[in-house]
Amino acid sequence: MATSPCVHCGNLVTKCHFACPTCPPPNNRFVVCDRNCQKAFWKVHKDISHQPPPEFNPFARTAGPTITISEITSGEELTDRWKNEQAWFDTHGSYRSAEWIVDCYRMRADDDVAWGSMNFHGLYEIGMSSPSDSHTKAFIIVKDFLKFFKLGIRNEVIPPSKFNFALCIGYFAPNLLVYAFEKEDVKIKWGRENVFSTRPSLRRTAETIYGLSCMTQYSDVEAQEQGERAQREVSEMLERQLDASNFDASGKAIFENVGGKTLWTGLFHSLFRHYELHG
Repeated sequence: MATSPCVHCGNLVTKCHFACPTCPPPNNRFVVCDRNCQKAFWKVHKDISHQPPPEFNPFARTAGPTITISEITSGEELTDRWKNEQAWFDTHGSYRSAEWIVDCYRMRADDDVAWGSMNFHGLYEIGMSSPSDSHTKAFIIVKDFLKFFKLGIRNEVIPPSKFNFALCIGYFAPNLLVYAFEKEDVKIKWGRENVFSTRPSLRRTAETIYGLSCMTQYSDVEAQEQGERAQREVSEMLERQLDASNFDASGKAIFENVGGKTLWTGLFHSLFRHYELHG
């Protein structure tokens, strides 16, 4: 029987749904565990705009609360904003940040090919290696996305106590990770992307998560070495704890601070079903 993660806690649910009375169908149904999760989810959902697009569009921003960003009036304020690794979350809030961080990863995957000496990973690794089976495709993407999250927690960019993992990994990730996200797509969806802006920058956040720029030739040597070492350590940890032949058999510890194993197993199976249907 097919299961989906609860939008509040992430536990897999087979049939319990909550129908939002103000969202237009068919986008008004959300998976919840029980009445308690429904109430907790509604506390957040009731404050957002209830007009999502008629079909999920990976290049269109979903409905979310309107965020007003105050103007920065001094260089000191600007420096403080850049030093705050979690400013992106504070700006977007719990709901929209769950979508924004997926697009942060997607843009970096594209930048690493375009600017990073043809560094193919995630969706782009699938394009290069052309695996024939859906299991391998799903595993490549989930493993790379998990690496991104582990680095984000390690480098204190993703706030684990406040971040909505269930919404991000259970809803946005399955719908977005199978599509490339180029600079022009970013402009359409989120507006101008500028790493020097006072507003949250997808590229700047990705650089903080990975610990180095996609254009490594311009990186500080010491910072680049630290970033590469952190990526290597996380990659080795994933190699040890993820089961490439049976994702469900992977150990629980690797998922503990990134939403839990149930969510990531659900993401793997969602991607597997996508590639079974669409190749």
